[in-house]
Amino acid sequence: MILYNITIIVDDSILDEWQQWVNKNFIDPITETGLFIEKKVFKILASPNEGTTFSIQFFAEDAEKIATYRAKFETSIMEKHQQQFKGLALSFISLMEQI
Repeated sequence: MILYNITIIVDDSILDEWQQWVNKNFIDPITETGLFIEKKVFKILASPNEGTTFSIQFFAEDAEKIATYRAKFETSIMEKHQQQFKGLALSFISLMEQI
């Protein structure tokens, strides 16, 4: 199993707006690709960053599903997020393999 993890650091000034927007416009479109078998969202309790940090996790059966997602969907979904929050919600992606 492969974990596609998106860590997002959200400025507290937009936290309520971001939380309302992210499910419908970010998490749901990723889930609707059909490439992931499970999703989890965590609020990181002890973060060294200013703002509030979240880990949004999507689990795929194999690396091929991740590659398909990244090639077909990742850029447009991430760009929508960046445009919506213009530097107030910073993100980075990590890939992990379950061993």
